[in-house]
Amino acid sequence: MENFLVSDHFTNGLRKKARANTPYLDSCFGMRCTPFGLLAPRERVAQEVLENEPFPFPQLARLDKNIYHFGLDTVALEAEGAADEQPVYTQTEPMSVLGTATKNTAFAGPLVLHTVLTSGVYRLRVTLSATAGGVMVTTHDGTEHTILVPMRFVELGEFEFYATLTAGHTLQLNGVEFVGTTTVYASLLSEEEVEEGATQYEFATFGDVWFARNNKRLIIRAPMTRNLNGEWMLYGHQQGTLGIDSICAHSNMLLLGGFSPDDAHFATSDWAYIWKNWLEFNELELTHRDLAIGANTVMYSRRAGGDYWSPFEVELAALGIPGGGVAASALPFVLDAVRKKELGFFMVPTSGNIVAMRSNGDSVAIFCTDGMYTATLTEYGWVCQRSGDLIALAVAQDGPLDFLTKQKKLYRLGAGGLEQLAENAQLAALGSVVAFGWDAEEGERYIADETTTFLLTPTGLSKIDGVITSVLTADDELRSYESGASLTGAECSVVTETLDFGDRFLKVIHDVSARYVAVTNIYCRVQYRTTDNPAWRYSPWFLMREGGFTVPIVSGHDLRIEFKFYRSSHDAQFEYAILGWRASDKRNFRLHTGGF
Repeated sequence: MENFLVSDHFTNGLRKKARANTPYLDSCFGMRCTPFGLLAPRERVAQEVLENEPFPFPQLARLDKNIYHFGLDTVALEAEGAADEQPVYTQTEPMSVLGTATKNTAFAGPLVLHTVLTSGVYRLRVTLSATAGGVMVTTHDGTEHTILVPMRFVELGEFEFYATLTAGHTLQLNGVEFVGTTTVYASLLSEEEVEEGATQYEFATFGDVWFARNNKRLIIRAPMTRNLNGEWMLYGHQQGTLGIDSICAHSNMLLLGGFSPDDAHFATSDWAYIWKNWLEFNELELTHRDLAIGANTVMYSRRAGGDYWSPFEVELAALGIPGGGVAASALPFVLDAVRKKELGFFMVPTSGNIVAMRSNGDSVAIFCTDGMYTATLTEYGWVCQRSGDLIALAVAQDGPLDFLTKQKKLYRLGAGGLEQLAENAQLAALGSVVAFGWDAEEGERYIADETTTFLLTPTGLSKIDGVITSVLTADDELRSYESGASLTGAECSVVTETLDFGDRFLKVIHDVSARYVAVTNIYCRVQYRTTDNPAWRYSPWFLMREGGFTVPIVSGHDLRIEFKFYRSSHDAQFEYAILGWRASDKRNFRLHTGGF
């Protein structure tokens, strides 16, 4: 009788490729792989702020010192132990003229009067071509005036603001010793529903300013969207045909990659002038005569958005955000930034589309539909070149730069290069929409589709119960959005890799013993097959008695040991198993002694 220790198998987890006698598992469900054997998944605190969201939502993110909960349509801000839904406003129609006025001599009084027809949040713009005086904006409900914008001198020029207006009230632009021409524009903002099929958000953060982008919309939190109380609103730009394929923050710059040349904005004269200036001031007009913005174009911003009071406002205006079209007041600033080469573009040498961009040390990793590229900012400008042939299906947003290829192999890109983390037939069955999560404290990666969750620890890969769309460490606890998971009472199962103990004679598994903690109702059975019948067959289940011991007595040429059990707490541990086995025939012995 010989003993075989099953220990490293529990540390290494699911195999990459099938190979007999290797210290891996054929399957593992409900536990995670660690140097101490199989442990219960880390205790998580399930969040309930957003409910009944379609996969891959809800999603958690820490932005501007706060925690946000993202759903398909909804964004909730968590602060001081409570979460409040944040409206995301979108401008769907161009700004219309509410009124205009010209005064040739100093004038004090109403310049523009407009009765509000529909209650809601408005984006308002006041243009000034004036030589003296100032203006102020008020509303009047028939009884009293409410000041929206206090006295503002005309020397400060055109200005924009957001305000909540009530139907039936009068919006009033008043002149104070005003001389010149002024026009008031307005657009009613709306909270647009997002179509099904949205992917998880990727983020670019700059302190209190941040951007969130998925395949349906771009959400912006910046001073440009402040309301009159100084509160920052969320502005949502529907992707439409603009088609921004990815965003990332790198070296305090915002990068936006992958555009659709069919967007109406790129057919405007303002855009043509911006693009022409970029070509000329980068001396590209001769060598790249037909160069146009497209799916392989990356736009980079000024560092930290350039302007202290209105960061990224010029960059977004160049793309017609918000509302479409480049504001007349913004165009000179866009052109100035382009000519100074503070704002510009570079091309990824790909014939495909950009899947994702991520900052990776001193460079930017760009994943495209035909491979991987690396972009580096040098003293001569951006240099982008091909760096690999792997095609990414999904790229993690947080933690290390992990990505899943179209063949469903998991890789990590770091300072030391590219490392394959996991490859498994079960992993290959994941769907085309994938959600990633990162437990920073334990260094564990969650990978899920709408039915299955895998957990990759520093030592190995396993499958766990539930569908976990997002995790975030906060206040010394691991918060999560999940469904179908259970800390206790979950049935777990483990199957070893195929064993033949290094020879092809018949073997008998005589007894199995195991060491475990906080595990109940543990059963064992043997999967077996012979050379004359290669289909796997199964013994009955054997209950492991107190002390973790059972005697199955099953023979075969190839053997696997399967366990099933229930976790009774988050302290559950399956440390190791010992198989007692022996040869059940003498063929091997007779061959070595020369007899039959």
